[in-house]
Amino acid sequence: MSSGDRAPRPVGATTLDDLTRALAELRAWAGGPSYAALATRVGGLRSERGLRTGRPGKVTVYDCFRPGRRRLDGELYLDLVTVLGVPAGDLAHWRAAFRDVHGAGAAPERPPLVRPRRELVGRDEVLRTVVAHPPGGVTSVVGLAGIGKTEVALHVARVWQDRLGPACRTVGLDARGYDPERPPLDPSAVLGGLLVGLGVVPQRYDALDLAGRRELLWRELSATPAVVLLDNVRDATPVAALLPIPPRARVLVTGRRALTGLPRATEHREVVLTELSESAALDLLARTGGRDVRVEDRAAAERIVRACGRMALDLTVAGALVAAQPEWTLDDHAARLEALPRDERLRPALRMGHDLLPVDVAATLRALALHPGPELTEWVVAALAGVAEDVAADHLEQLVAEQLLRQDGRGRYLLHDVVRAFATHLGLIVDPRSAQQAARERLLDTVVERTREHAPAGDPDVGWLTDEQSSLLAVADAAPGWGRPRATADVALLLADHLEVTGQWATCDALCTHALDAGVDDRGVRRLRARSLEMRGRLDEALAELERAHDVEDPADTEAARVVNGIGNIHKHRGRYRDAVHAYARSVRLAAARGHDQARGRALGNLADTLRLLGHPRIGAEVYDACEEYAARAGDDLALAIVRSNRPLLAEALGDPVGAVRLGIEAVTELETGGFATLAAISRGWLARHREQVGDLEACATDLAHAETALARHELGEALALLDVTRGRLLAGQGDPAAGVRVLEGALARSREHGWGSPEVEAMLALGDLAAAGEDPATAVRWYDEAEALAERQSRRPERDRARSARTTLVP
Repeated sequence: MSSGDRAPRPVGATTLDDLTRALAELRAWAGGPSYAALATRVGGLRSERGLRTGRPGKVTVYDCFRPGRRRLDGELYLDLVTVLGVPAGDLAHWRAAFRDVHGAGAAPERPPLVRPRRELVGRDEVLRTVVAHPPGGVTSVVGLAGIGKTEVALHVARVWQDRLGPACRTVGLDARGYDPERPPLDPSAVLGGLLVGLGVVPQRYDALDLAGRRELLWRELSATPAVVLLDNVRDATPVAALLPIPPRARVLVTGRRALTGLPRATEHREVVLTELSESAALDLLARTGGRDVRVEDRAAAERIVRACGRMALDLTVAGALVAAQPEWTLDDHAARLEALPRDERLRPALRMGHDLLPVDVAATLRALALHPGPELTEWVVAALAGVAEDVAADHLEQLVAEQLLRQDGRGRYLLHDVVRAFATHLGLIVDPRSAQQAARERLLDTVVERTREHAPAGDPDVGWLTDEQSSLLAVADAAPGWGRPRATADVALLLADHLEVTGQWATCDALCTHALDAGVDDRGVRRLRARSLEMRGRLDEALAELERAHDVEDPADTEAARVVNGIGNIHKHRGRYRDAVHAYARSVRLAAARGHDQARGRALGNLADTLRLLGHPRIGAEVYDACEEYAARAGDDLALAIVRSNRPLLAEALGDPVGAVRLGIEAVTELETGGFATLAAISRGWLARHREQVGDLEACATDLAHAETALARHELGEALALLDVTRGRLLAGQGDPAAGVRVLEGALARSREHGWGSPEVEAMLALGDLAAAGEDPATAVRWYDEAEALAERQSRRPERDRARSARTTLVP
């Protein structure tokens, strides 16, 4: 391995051939180890992680370096990058390149088909009735638990999808209306879950209110016919969140109660599902059991049907047991069911299925019901059950085979609420309380450990964290109730950079607030909550939280540098730039005294940007260089990304708008590739500004539209106000100065309301320029006077000089 050269990166990779060439360059950089040696290293790496995939073959490894491939194993690709010795800070680039190439090379496909779990038996008339319902309304299928509502809904959705053709999009969600351990999903969570099902990343909807999420959902579905399946609702609340239903969409709801309380104007049809007829129940038992029950022993089969109450779920599981135990007669099965205690007759097949499982698999079933989240993965189940991941994987496979779990298209395991309730109840009876608490403790420890592994400071693994986020947050939310509020704080702090990168400020605030409300008085959590409040424009609350998070007299305060840096941010947002400079400089000193390179680098970056605003761009450039040095030393990719996003502004301040456009294009590309969603959106807004300055109005309008959509999702009001300043200038340049004035006046009003200093002075200058161009010198002079006075108070020399110079041309 070369010690003097930087490890190569897959910069600009757009095809699989590009990736294989990049891997070959990395192998050469690492000294050209043989493919057999690499296979051995990967096997060792996987053993260290406790993975069951083991050592790959030499030829398999060789294929990863061979051009002309049509696919590349993502797990092996990242393992090879790791064993070839890339620095930890570079792994994100290799992950991002794989995602980009995968996305770029993927051909458009038909949306995934809804897949019913079994053939529908005895419901032909119901299916015909529901399928005939027109679009633009709600159809509810109601009935008792286990009666087969979900299966009917899946078949209806599949028929609709087949009839409407490949363009039809279908999305579904379990609303958890009758979960004994977890509350029903609130309307906001329902909309969020449906958006996730459509592939919408959390940062696009996290900051939106209910109306915003509903609008985004229907916008995602508006281009084609759509089917929305909402399973297991308790009342009309989550359905009302979807209203009004677009004319091309169909909403299908299942629940145990009649759906009342919808607005009168809603097009709503209800279908009540009753028990199967005896004949249909016998058919279902025969098909799932794989035996001709009518011929073999009809009387015993009828006893099984009666014991199962002609309920589709019970009969399905009972049939699976009949198939799995051919040595048992139907009379044996019927006698076993009839012998169960009366209080378990509602779920006889589940109890029977549990009792026939191997002891360790049955224990895993009871343990995984303790997980508070909607999804299960192997590492989560391993922690709960106290077994190795390969053992957990085997147990999960058996539970899926026994129809006690199901697996979705992403490889996640889902536990039906009826099965969860049964397993939870049985766990309370069978397992000692101490064992259940030990399982929860293991899960909490593992969640913190895995989050720490995938979220190193400054370099979060955005892909893994996004995939696992719902599970991590569910456990963090449950931690105080399990007697471990500290775990909530730990997860919040570990997810800080991930939530910042993805712009999930509302989620960040909620997680921190939950930890603080649980009694964890942690300075780091208060500082993180202050950051989320700051980014959402709630500056007074942010400052109050920062003041609580900092003890000036405590030399051991490890958060001191970050807290003072946050105070500088508040001053900067309010246009108090000299105060901000003092705060950032103090933060640098505190970080240096404590040896915190990451905090030092971030404070230097903020100081550099403030020096630019004060009219010292050359000094700012030097400070940015120092920021990059400390950020690189700390492996802080987030700080390095922030520097990249601000370099174009330095070029503008130095009088090079063309260079600012070039640097802006580079910054947006790098940030989007690296997964820095929030920074990419902010940078695209600055790029729009630079394009307007050089007269490229068409590109400016395109960038504005992209930036506005992203920034609205992230709830970044100040950045949106700055965007409106650019939009106002753009409208004037496009020949509509009146519209430009209206947009600028709106930005100015919002800036004054929230105390945002930068967009306020920029809006005044732009209004002055538009008035001057419109031959209204008196109005122009008034705006320039106000801009000069504000810039003077803010110590913003460039804006002050711009206002003076512009006014001089009007009033010598």
